[in-house]
Amino acid sequence: MTLQVLIHIGLHKTASSLLQERLFCRKDHGFERPTRDRRLIHDAFVLPGPLELTPGDALDDLRRARDAATAAGRVLVISHERLSGYPSSGGFDRRSIASRLRAAFPDARILMVVREQRAMIASMYLQTVSDGSSLPIGRFLSPSEPRLLRMPGFRPDYLEYDSLLALYRELFGERNVLLLPFEQLKSDPATALARIYDHVHSERSHVAPFDPDLLRTHVNRSRPMAYQALRRYFNVATRNQISDSGLFEFETAKAEAIFRALRPVAEVLRPLDSWLKKRLAAKVAHFCEGRYGASNARLEAATGLQLAPLGYDVTAPSVRP
Repeated sequence: MTLQVLIHIGLHKTASSLLQERLFCRKDHGFERPTRDRRLIHDAFVLPGPLELTPGDALDDLRRARDAATAAGRVLVISHERLSGYPSSGGFDRRSIASRLRAAFPDARILMVVREQRAMIASMYLQTVSDGSSLPIGRFLSPSEPRLLRMPGFRPDYLEYDSLLALYRELFGERNVLLLPFEQLKSDPATALARIYDHVHSERSHVAPFDPDLLRTHVNRSRPMAYQALRRYFNVATRNQISDSGLFEFETAKAEAIFRALRPVAEVLRPLDSWLKKRLAAKVAHFCEGRYGASNARLEAATGLQLAPLGYDVTAPSVRP
């Protein structure tokens, strides 16, 4: 059977924008993205309550897009990093989302991209600041009263990738799930691209030969660290979904527009980046020490990937952190 749907679930901060804007929009390479896809995917698979099914209208739109892509000889790509859960809430809804995806497109293939945990935490923490968080890194990693679990917060096991891989293999079948390390996308994009093509296209005669340099272009440039620090203090005074204790209600999108306008000015703060990055990295490294080695070792065994050369800790701790 010819593949009709590829579901790319992220994770966050693993070059999702690059894949979406350089590869998945390329019809000549046999891919097609739905119109207004991010909103449509979010409405269909993220917004329903934990006991609700996917809304019929959203699912109908996606299935029509799938049928149109199939008729044109292309694969519909459903790509949204939110499908793997949101880091600040510990991915509390990732199983619900996975189940909705399985019910909607049982014959789909899955692409997930992971990233070494220390780099992942630093990057996703800075993203939560952009999303409205006012928490310093220590409080982000250690939410208050974690044993009560009245509200979702960051959970260390969100970054135990072998568990998420096992879930999608259980739902879609082992051969239908491809896991790629983000580090391979950066260091050897041609090989990563070839693996995606082999996962999607059983034969390539109907698609253009892929450009091995297609994924070498960066889409999102990192923001100055001092700029992010200023943004966090601004978030203290504002209310949004992530930070609800500020004095003034300020939509995240509106705050982002203001700070985007200030971005050129903020570039002068880049000389402070080195010191601030080292400070953040030290705190994250302390948090991760001995925490993810066992999970990464299981991931190596499950996929055959060599993660240690890519910087992953694959040593099981003698004492669980």
